[in-house]
Amino acid sequence: MALLLTAGLLTAITSARACPAGEGYPSPQSHSCVQCGAGTWSAAGSTECTKCRAGTFSGVSGAPGPETCQQCEVGRWSSQEGAPGPGSCHPCPAGRWGDRPGLSDARQCTQCRKGTWSSAQGATSPDTCIPCQAGTWSQVRGAISHTQCQACPAGRWTDAEGTASMSGCIRCDPGTYSTDVGATSQGVCRRCPAGTWSRLAGSPSNATCQACSPGSWSSTTGASSQNSCQRCPKGTWSSANGASTASACNACGVGLYQPAVGQASQSNCIECEPGSYNNGHGAARCTRCPKGTWGGSRGATSCNVCPDGFWTYIKGSLHADDCTRCNRGNNCNPGATARVTVEIEGLDFAALAESQRQALKMAYAAKIAATCNLPSNESVWDLLGGNGTITITDGMVEAFLAVPQGSYANVLARALYAPAFKEEMMQTTDAVPGVARASAIGPVVLKLEKFERQVITATVTTTTSTVTTATSTETTAASVETTPTRAHDLRGSTTGSWRYESHANRGLSLLWCQILLAGVMAAYVVN
Repeated sequence: MALLLTAGLLTAITSARACPAGEGYPSPQSHSCVQCGAGTWSAAGSTECTKCRAGTFSGVSGAPGPETCQQCEVGRWSSQEGAPGPGSCHPCPAGRWGDRPGLSDARQCTQCRKGTWSSAQGATSPDTCIPCQAGTWSQVRGAISHTQCQACPAGRWTDAEGTASMSGCIRCDPGTYSTDVGATSQGVCRRCPAGTWSRLAGSPSNATCQACSPGSWSSTTGASSQNSCQRCPKGTWSSANGASTASACNACGVGLYQPAVGQASQSNCIECEPGSYNNGHGAARCTRCPKGTWGGSRGATSCNVCPDGFWTYIKGSLHADDCTRCNRGNNCNPGATARVTVEIEGLDFAALAESQRQALKMAYAAKIAATCNLPSNESVWDLLGGNGTITITDGMVEAFLAVPQGSYANVLARALYAPAFKEEMMQTTDAVPGVARASAIGPVVLKLEKFERQVITATVTTTTSTVTTATSTETTAASVETTPTRAHDLRGSTTGSWRYESHANRGLSLLWCQILLAGVMAAYVVN
């Protein structure tokens, strides 16, 4: 019984402490129920008023449940618990936006991405984030001002908006540079000038454009490799730094040569060795003194012709006593024949019209005859024996002439080896209409040589068919086909004209022999 009384007493005490919905004790020490204030609520039987959670608010007093707690609208947030009204909801700060209601912290507002910014507060979508303009970039999240967008540095550019890092600024290509900051197009990238090069991308100034080294040049602008610098050719040199034209390569002078390319100093031009010479500019090698001449000094521009009636047996002779009296092996006396060769540089004979080639041949023959003081142009002939003309092969003029009576080949050599002859050959080339000027006249050589006229002959090829014989009928078939083919022979003659030798009679006799043999074989088979 005592237990029942005790339980009833406790139940009565507990019931006395419970509050109706919307009410609660104002403090733990109080046992009187009062109405819950705005921003709070209480369910029936509770003695405590519960605060609306952060991100919500309520202006209702005596609220019986949490459904009266309203969420802060999108673009706003509140960290206050038990907020009594919407004034506790703060707008998302600049550089952020919120598209969900009931945010409880400013950090729950999403930051504008890198490369964008926003000064607006309470933004509700990423559309309020403004991209950094072309030519700028930003790696800051939640940027609040366009001033946080940095300009692309010199040597870079971008035409895109909203660039999120400096790597998004495109570097100028190798061989170019730009001093502009915040560039928006590749057009600001200027080419390194001719005579320079740069392999560096994104160069901020022309200080990175490196000059072609002495002994080389380049006419290319915007070069990205030292390979664009062409080395001066053999026979030339250049001390210029950053040369932009081939004219910077200076030719080694007469009596000098240089066999290597890319030379940076005139001191690299080498003197011709004794027994050789060079009378032109820009030579890659010196020419050995031809037979009939000698040279004993370095840096020679010409060779000494042996005295009349004397000749040397080898090229590159070094001493005057190498000249020996002419004999059958070296016939330099009147009536002897000699081959003249003249190298014409830079003239494409094959590209000339036939009329131009013939005009040049006759003009060259006339010039050689006049220089050697020969009786007429007919005193010069080509390799086939045609008078008043010369032969041209791969840029080489070749002709024969005879030593006039009362003279020696030495006299002709002195005339042909004189510098005036080369200049006159240049003028002769210029005088033919439509023919471009030759770049230079190369070595001139007079060689003692017995003239052998080239003769065209014919060779007859004979083909005989098979002889067919039958037992019932005597059938004999024979055919002969002759095909003439031309061949060039050398016949030792200095005065005769071309000859044509025919083998027709011999071919005809062979034909009759073949027919006769076929008939005998056919008769033997029948019998």
